[in-house]
Amino acid sequence: MLGVDLWARQREIARAVRDHPRVAVRSCHAAGKTHVAAVCVCWFLYTRPGAVVLTTSSTFRQVRYVLWRTIQGLVAGARRRLGGDLLDTELRLGERWYGLGLSTDDPERFQGFHAPHVLVVVDEPGAVPTGVFAAIEGVLASGRTRLLMIGNPTQPGGPFHDAFHAQAAAYRTFRISAFDTPNFGPGAARRDYLVSPEWERERRALWGAESDLYRSRVLAEFPRRAADGLFSLSALDAAAAPGGAPGDAGPASAALGVDVARFGDDATAFSWIEDGRLVRQEQRHGLSTMETAGRVVAALRERPDLAVAVDDTGLGGGVTDRLREQGMAPLAVNFGAAAGDPEHYANRAAELYSRLAVAIEQGDLRLAHDLPTLDALTGQLLGVRYAMGSDGRRRIRKQGRDDGKGAGRGASPDLADSLALAWAAYEDGALGPGVW
Repeated sequence: MLGVDLWARQREIARAVRDHPRVAVRSCHAAGKTHVAAVCVCWFLYTRPGAVVLTTSSTFRQVRYVLWRTIQGLVAGARRRLGGDLLDTELRLGERWYGLGLSTDDPERFQGFHAPHVLVVVDEPGAVPTGVFAAIEGVLASGRTRLLMIGNPTQPGGPFHDAFHAQAAAYRTFRISAFDTPNFGPGAARRDYLVSPEWERERRALWGAESDLYRSRVLAEFPRRAADGLFSLSALDAAAAPGGAPGDAGPASAALGVDVARFGDDATAFSWIEDGRLVRQEQRHGLSTMETAGRVVAALRERPDLAVAVDDTGLGGGVTDRLREQGMAPLAVNFGAAAGDPEHYANRAAELYSRLAVAIEQGDLRLAHDLPTLDALTGQLLGVRYAMGSDGRRRIRKQGRDDGKGAGRGASPDLADSLALAWAAYEDGALGPGVW
C-alpha cells in the first residue's frame, strides 16, 4: 500500500502494533522511529473503516512538523491514491473515520474519542506531561485499542519509563541502540538517514561512554540521573525542542556571557541570549584579554542595550578592567565569591547555576534547537553536580574543572559557564560595574 522500505526492527515494531494492545519503543538518535510511527498511523487508519488515530508528542511543533510531515510524505508517495482529506495535522476519511495530531497543553483534548478501532501514538513520550497519559487511558478504555509509545529514553521515571519497568508485563517492548541499526552491521548497505558509526564515535569522544547523554542518545538506555544532578536530560531536551515561547524572566532583552579562558586547552566562550532564548555560542582559542574585550565592545556597539556579564576570576579581571576603561559597565562575576544569597548557596557558582537550572526547568530559558554547540553544551550541563554542605548550603561541582575528570573530551565547561553568566545578566539587567 505505502511502498516503503522498513528495516528489520521497524518491521518487528509494526507487527507488534498489529498484534499487541500496548507497544513501547526506546530508541537511539536517528533510528527511523518517527518513520515507523507514521507508517503505523497510515496502515491502521486505511485498513480499518471507522478507525480513529490520535497522535501527540512533547510539543505541538513536533506533532505538526515532524510526525505529520512524515505522514503527509507517506500518503503523497503511496503506490496508489489513498484518498481522504489531508491537512496539517488531520487525515479525514469519513465523518467518524480520521486521524488527528493533538498538543499536550491540555489533557482534556484527549477526552471524548471512541471508535471500534483506536490507535494512540505518543512520539517522544519522555517529555509528555503525566496528566496526558491519564487522559489517554480513558481513550483506551473501550473498543479494540492500540497504544504506541516511541522515543528517546530521556527521563528516569514517568509513564514511558514505567512501560519498561513497573508496567513491563502490559507492554511489548523494544530497545534500539545505535549498534542495532543496519549501518553498524558487517557489510551492510549504507542508509544515510540512519545513525552512522562516525556519529557514534564523535559522541563517545564528546560525551564519554559512561555519560547519561551517551546512554540515552546512543545506547537507548534510560539516564541514571543521580540525585546530585542539577540538570535533567528531559528538561534540556524540552528547552531545545523546536517551537515554544520562553517566559518573561527579567529586565534585559538581550545578554552576553563571557567565560575567559584560564589554561592552554581552555577556550574563551561567548553566549548570547535574546528574548529568553540562547541563540548563539562561540568558542575561541588563544584570545588575549585585549582581543576578548574588543569582541565585547563590538557587540555593545552593535547592540547598546546588551547586558554583559564577564567571568572576573583570574585572567577575566583584565577583560573587565579594559571594558571599564572604555566606559562600559560589565557585570563582573567571580564564581568563587560569596553568594548574593549566602544563607542557601556556598558561592556564586552554586547560586548562578541553580538559577540557570530553574530557568530551564520552568521554561523561562529556551535553547535554539539548531545551535552547533548544543550537544557539547548539554554534556557540560549534565556534568554539573550539587551537594548540600553541613551548613545547609548548596555547593556544586563541574566535571572537567573541579574534579579533574573530563566532561566528554576533558575540557573545561566553558560553554556552560558562559551560559550561566549570560542568564545572570539577562535576569538582572545591566547592573553597572562591581564584583559579585
